[in-house]
Amino acid sequence: MGSNLAYSPTGSISPRHGGHHRHRHHGRAHAVAPAPSKDQGCGQICVEPLTATPFGSPCGCVFPMKVRLLLDVAPFAVFPVMNELEIEVAAGTYLEQSQVKIMGASADSQNQGMTVVDINLVPLGEKFDNTTAILTYQRFRHKKVPLNMTLFGNYDVVYISYPGIPSSPPYGGFTALSAFVLLMVLLGAISVFIKWRKVRKPSNAVGPAFTSSIHKRSGIGSILSSSIASSTSVSLMSNMAPSILSVRTFSLSEIEKATEKFSSKRILGEGGFGRVYSGLMEDGTQAAVKLLTRDNQNGDREFIANVESHLHGIDKTKGPLDWDARMKIALGAARGLAYLHEDSNPRVIHRDFKASNVLLEDDFTPKVSDFGLAREATEGSQHISTRVMGTFGYVAPEYAMTGHLLVKSDVYSYGVVLLELLSGRKPVDMSQPQGQENLVTWARPLLANREGLEQLVDPTLVGCCDFDDIAKVAAIASMCVHPEVTHRPFMGEVVQALKLIYNDTDETCGDCCSQKESSVPDSDFKGDLAVSDSSWWNAGAISPD
Repeated sequence: MGSNLAYSPTGSISPRHGGHHRHRHHGRAHAVAPAPSKDQGCGQICVEPLTATPFGSPCGCVFPMKVRLLLDVAPFAVFPVMNELEIEVAAGTYLEQSQVKIMGASADSQNQGMTVVDINLVPLGEKFDNTTAILTYQRFRHKKVPLNMTLFGNYDVVYISYPGIPSSPPYGGFTALSAFVLLMVLLGAISVFIKWRKVRKPSNAVGPAFTSSIHKRSGIGSILSSSIASSTSVSLMSNMAPSILSVRTFSLSEIEKATEKFSSKRILGEGGFGRVYSGLMEDGTQAAVKLLTRDNQNGDREFIANVESHLHGIDKTKGPLDWDARMKIALGAARGLAYLHEDSNPRVIHRDFKASNVLLEDDFTPKVSDFGLAREATEGSQHISTRVMGTFGYVAPEYAMTGHLLVKSDVYSYGVVLLELLSGRKPVDMSQPQGQENLVTWARPLLANREGLEQLVDPTLVGCCDFDDIAKVAAIASMCVHPEVTHRPFMGEVVQALKLIYNDTDETCGDCCSQKESSVPDSDFKGDLAVSDSSWWNAGAISPD
């Protein structure tokens, strides 16, 4: 019935600001940036506030001009058209497109229907000359950079920052600030008037009732919390029992015979809970046998959850996936994660989202599976501190380095899968040329322009689809794998953005890349059951399976 998606098929920015932060400008002095070197092959890593020079210019680290815009459109409408935004900003400032880098986009904290976009304008040389810097500043300040109203709506300039330009915020900031102060004064006057009226009236004894109400609500919260914890345990056990009783049980002697007493030559891989061996049963059936480690107390429960999620049939060997199939998988998987993050009660972080954990029906309808490492999400944007677990190549950098788990850690993993669907590559593939082994590291620079994207895209997709659609999906992938958590979209926003490009009834590619009739040579998209092992930063204590 279902199969694994095992087909091997773009410096840290400050957190988004909202409200009063939009009118605050920090005019701190900058250190002198090192001059760009002439060596195009340099491997220099730039650290905030510096950024790398554009492709084609001398290699080095320079100070960018930082611009923050507030667009009057929702984030999901912006993600697919990031490339168009770069083009229009470049044209409006008389710069090359390679000099415009969109560093992040996120919903405004005060209005979720608006988008905060951070842009770096990068000089081709050591720095912008004074004339260029002032001209660019003036064009943004007076809103003379034309943006497509249909795509981006109206925009406001939140701030512009670069050494040598005026430190005052745009005029619009003063206007908004004045209006805000006036509103606060008016609300304060109304509040004082209401309190004065209440003082003149006899007070009702509402204190005890209010306090009691608080205690009751607190008690209900405690009951619900303990109820959820206990019901989760009971639910897990009750769901396990029927599955365990309905499958065949093998004795240890049968398993040892099938694996030649767990011979090292039969090792397929090693995961977080033990090694996996290739086994040949007496009736000729091939099996994968996982030998759990003794020191893991939860491994048995998580392994059973893993097995149950895979009892949907045998994987079938297929040819390269066409564009429609890939987009159906991308949209369906995004919907699954969005449900876990935003609609389920309690909200859930998957923690091990990867290509091999997406099960496919015969018509490529995806099902997110394997919740053995899942954790309940906290309320709001607070992280969970936990031991780092997951799969190499998919783990978000902030989780790998600090153990801080967020719903947007799953978003990063989803972005890696989206890059797999676009490129036909595994997250980590040591057979690739030097410098291309890690998918995210290799892909991010290529997502910035058309030439790079043509190099990244799976050759089997060439000529089958509208390249603009591929570029829009690439822009979404780029946002998902952004190193800064606050600049990644929520999965609900990803779903909305993908629906603008593709929906389940679309047939944009026709039959030119059909599963059965494709004449294109085989790519990395194969029907193997080999699990992708291998993100940007390879972190320790992460299982390769």
